Amino acid sequence: MTIIATGEQDLTYEGTSYTVGYWAEGNCIYIPAILGKPPEDCHPDESECEILNVRALWASSAEGEDLTESLLLDALGPLLDLAEVETKLWAAYNGEDPDDEDYDDTDDYDHGDAA
Repeated sequence: MTIIATGEQDLTYEGTSYTVGYWAEGNCIYIPAILGKPPEDCHPDESECEILNVRALWASSAEGEDLTESLLLDALGPLLDLAEVETKLWAAYNGEDPDDEDYDDTDDYDHGDAA
């Protein structure tokens, strides 16, 4: 399913700090686990999120300068943290807002003892 999400990230480029607003498009899919049936009919949760497009829309410097100059936005876009973009896409897929103070992004999966 194609998902659209927007967000903001703080970045530093050539020694200047910026807050960058972005737009992202991705394909997200989630298939819930099937358990409690014969083994050949069971499978774990499966999920995938492919980021198709990310575009910086605006930037504001720490000094309060608002920037929409396309050359600077083109330079800032590749610096965006794609893991954070993916979190925004999954939140949009689930109808949630990761900026909401009640948003829970904890991983509930038991990965076993790493020690």
